Amino acid sequence: GPMWPKSHDAGPSMTGLVSARGRIFYIADDGPPGIKHPRHKLERWALFARDAFNGLLLWKKPIANWGGGAWSPDDYPFPFGPWTVNPRMIHRRRVAVGDRVYVTLGFGAPVSVLDARAGTVLDTLDDTRFASEILIDEGRLHAVVDRAAQEAGGYTNEPRKSVLTVALDTGETIWERSGLVGIEDRRRR
Repeated sequence: GPMWPKSHDAGPSMTGLVSARGRIFYIADDGPPGIKHPRHKLERWALFARDAFNGLLLWKKPIANWGGGAWSPDDYPFPFGPWTVNPRMIHRRRVAVGDRVYVTLGFGAPVSVLDARAGTVLDTLDDTRFASEILIDEGRLHAVVDRAAQEAGGYTNEPRKSVLTVALDTGETIWERSGLVGIEDRRRR
């Protein structure tokens, strides 16, 4: 599931999928299929975990600040359809390694570390708020974060991006490099 996504006039019902140790993890809109409310009132986003072999639902964790209501609340009606306003990097916000899932549980939320078996939050990496991309390598999390959005409490017209590395055993930031241009998550008109 879901058996059917939203209509063609709505953004994608699923934003990326990763797998590890016989489980798949994805963020999807669990709201009513085929129905689109003009102000995103019927979206019900959640992080899902399923058995990769038989598709059985293992657990799901609701995500309050995701989808069109999070990244384009003031842009409706969309000039070319809602699929044109999805952030380019939205699919790069979850990683599964062993029995851990690393994911932003909201559009501007920090990276959370979840137990892949139960879905419980084990840790939250506060310095990673407004991350647009994450990567795990040798016990370290690498993230692209928007420092301007962190300071403003929301995305701005002038992002100030940095790449940082966090030690997963301590949650401490090891290093940071600012001045990254990269691809912007969001552009206001």
